Amino acid sequence: MRVTLLTGRSRLLQPVTASGQLHSERDHLFVGIEEEEVTGWGEVAPQPVTLNGDPGFTEVVESAREEIAPRLMRLRVTLAQLPTPGRLSGIMAGRAPERFATSVFDAALVDWWLRRRSESLDKRYPARFPTRSLRSAPDVWRGGESADCWRVKVGAQRRDDGWWEQLVERGGDVILDFNAGARDVDHVLNVLVDAQRWVVVVALEQPFAVGNLADVAHLRQRVDVTLGLDEGVRTNTDVRLAARHGVGMVCLKAARVGGWSQVESLTHQARDLGVDSYIGGFFESPLGRSLARRVAGSLTPLPSDVAEVPLDTEPLVEPVEGGVGWRPRSDLTVLFDETDKEF
Repeated sequence: MRVTLLTGRSRLLQPVTASGQLHSERDHLFVGIEEEEVTGWGEVAPQPVTLNGDPGFTEVVESAREEIAPRLMRLRVTLAQLPTPGRLSGIMAGRAPERFATSVFDAALVDWWLRRRSESLDKRYPARFPTRSLRSAPDVWRGGESADCWRVKVGAQRRDDGWWEQLVERGGDVILDFNAGARDVDHVLNVLVDAQRWVVVVALEQPFAVGNLADVAHLRQRVDVTLGLDEGVRTNTDVRLAARHGVGMVCLKAARVGGWSQVESLTHQARDLGVDSYIGGFFESPLGRSLARRVAGSLTPLPSDVAEVPLDTEPLVEPVEGGVGWRPRSDLTVLFDETDKEF
């Protein structure tokens, strides 16, 4: 067995400001798992630095190289074959970098097993719902953007009437995403009233700091809009507590929860508790988005982060037959390339 870690950087065509950071570039980590002359690829695109409980890119790379790759090698020996998707997620310790790193190996295993069995992605994740897109509204409109629903980042640069008018022209409902930055309940209410002058707001996402569910419960008593959590959802316990405090929607990101198998499990748990869910993302390339799109269409009717991310650079991936349909270009930077004989 061979494990390869590659990286490349993309530049966003339409930067987005959130949590005091301008998201204009993104480093991508690709993991390749090769066995029996078959290679499966996965991708994760963490933010540059640690924020709101999510790890930065360097932390994820370190965990992938020092923890998850050796763990996969050992599990391969124990099982006498590559583990199926979900096995690595089941033995996570739960640290944030470990969850992100595990998720990219989990995605590579999904791709590998699809190729090994000559199965289609549609068979692994059968379509049950129309695929609907959720996009982050850019700081500056360029023309031609469309989405079923827009995520409007609260606390970004000041938006004048012209910006809102262009959003209205594009249509679609709006999620106000506070990125854990609201000062208090009144702050959220003021932002909501201002936005409702222009658009239909269907949800208020992650208004308060991760773990602050008391204010979420207070807010629930004062608004009729759905309350959502994003950064605050990583585990089964988080989903249960969210439901208990009046949350009606959760954003599930494979990187944040530890892989696509975890996303499936949490989706079903949330549904049983009366909580809707949708699939979130981190500005992935078409490799990551292709898998996310299929999962979303199989698990949720809500708009999800499944649209292609507009880039101002050459794509880091290229189409390939089978599996998830994409692989990284061969000229990307190699961070790690070892076989099980080297462990």
